Amino acid sequence: MAANGLPNKAIENKAEIIQRLSNGERLTAIAADLGYLSHSTIATTLKNDPDYANAVKHSAWAKLEAREQELECA
Repeated sequence: MAANGLPNKAIENKAEIIQRLSNGERLTAIAADLGYLSHSTIATTLKNDPDYANAVKHSAWAKLEAREQELECA
């Protein structure tokens, strides 16, 4: 719940955010798809969540692996 008493969309969409981020999607793209004004809303809301921290790590590896595969196919 946000400070204003309204449900926080980043928490409501947490599972989708975590999954997509873990798969290497950019947080800005996820935020735009889910209707956020900025990716910082998600990052600020979930910054202390261990699942979010793990997703960020997995995202980096997923992006690295994708780039390596692109280079191998070039």
